[in-house]
Amino acid sequence: MEKNMKRVQEKEKYWEERLNINIREEFYIYLYLCEGVTVKKKMLPMEKQFQTYKNWKEHIINILEKVPLDEQEEFWRYLNYRKRVMASNHAIIDNFLYPVVVGFLSAYLLEFVVKAGKWSELNGIADVIGNICGILLFIFLLSIFLRYIMNLLRSEWNKANQEKCFYEDFMEIVDGIRKRKS
Repeated sequence: MEKNMKRVQEKEKYWEERLNINIREEFYIYLYLCEGVTVKKKMLPMEKQFQTYKNWKEHIINILEKVPLDEQEEFWRYLNYRKRVMASNHAIIDNFLYPVVVGFLSAYLLEFVVKAGKWSELNGIADVIGNICGILLFIFLLSIFLRYIMNLLRSEWNKANQEKCFYEDFMEIVDGIRKRKS
C-alpha cells in the first residue's frame, strides 16, 4: 500500500513539473468549492478559495490552455486512470467491506440467540441477572464497534466519491480545452 502511494505521489509530481499544476492542491480547492471545507494541514490562500464552479474552471483553463494538445491527452488519460481507481475503491467498500461487517454482526447475533435459548438451564436469579448483564454489555460493546466501523466505511466511501467527482469534473474541463484546440 505504501509503495502504491509513493508511485501516485511520483506521478502527481511528474504532472506538477510538466504542467505546473499541483493535483493535490487542486483537489483541496475543489473540496473547498464543493463543501466549503479546508483540510486542516492545508489552508488555501484567499485567491484559491473559489465560490463558484465557473471561477474554478477558469482557473484550470488558464493553467492548461498553454499546454500542447498531446500533453493534454496524456494528462486526460492519467485523470481517467485515477477516476477508475476511485471507482474500484467504491466497489471494494460496497461489495466487500459492508458484507464482512454484516457477516460479523450475524455471527455474534447467532451466538446471542444460542445463549438466549439456554435460559431454561439457568439455576437461580443470580445466573439470570448475570446472563442479562453479559448480554447487555455485549450489545453495548457491539453497537460501539459497529458505529466505529460504519463511520470508518462512510468516511472512506465519501473520500473515494469526492476524488471520483473531482477527476470527472477535471476531465470535463480538459475535454473542453482539447475540443477548442482541435
